[in-house]
Amino acid sequence: MLEEIFQGFCMAMADSVPGVSGGSIAFLMGFYNEFITSLIFYRGRGRKSRWHDNCHG
Repeated sequence: MLEEIFQGFCMAMADSVPGVSGGSIAFLMGFYNEFITSLIFYRGRGRKSRWHDNCHG
């Protein structure tokens, strides 16, 4: 849990710097796929979305 808080903090700090995105930091720190998967889960409330099906078979 502390690791996730730290990752979120790093993304928020990156968003405050002009020209740097939180997504870039997530990618560089190695948790981008986990981040995107959690967004898909949240948006679909646990169901797979069409985007997820198209990209992941």
